[in-house]
Amino acid sequence: MWILAQTKSKREKVAEFNVINQGFDVFLPTIDTKKFFNSQWKDTKEFLFPGYIFINLKGNMDKLGSLSYTTGILKILVDRISGHPHVIQQDIINNINSKKVININTLRKQICINYGVLVTISHL
Repeated sequence: MWILAQTKSKREKVAEFNVINQGFDVFLPTIDTKKFFNSQWKDTKEFLFPGYIFINLKGNMDKLGSLSYTTGILKILVDRISGHPHVIQQDIINNINSKKVININTLRKQICINYGVLVTISHL
């Protein structure tokens, strides 16, 4: 059973480390991007869902309370009415994990402008 936790700002890796140390499985999907830094392009990784981390309870419901006090975790996302954590199905995790994110650079090579001021440019 996967649940979703909100992390403190820019603390996803800290939360991941501490939740793993408590014996849970963690899913923190990333995507490959390029950033312009110091006058050149650098390959970087960004979090697919910044500020959130998926945690697999796998029968450790008794440890759920300790997750709220884990360094890096802001709160566990719960249903306001029942107070139970929102459950993420395994097939959703599998779908996120199996998706191949389109690299923006390969997408740019496929762009061809047919009309307008930039018509003479074949690739952006």
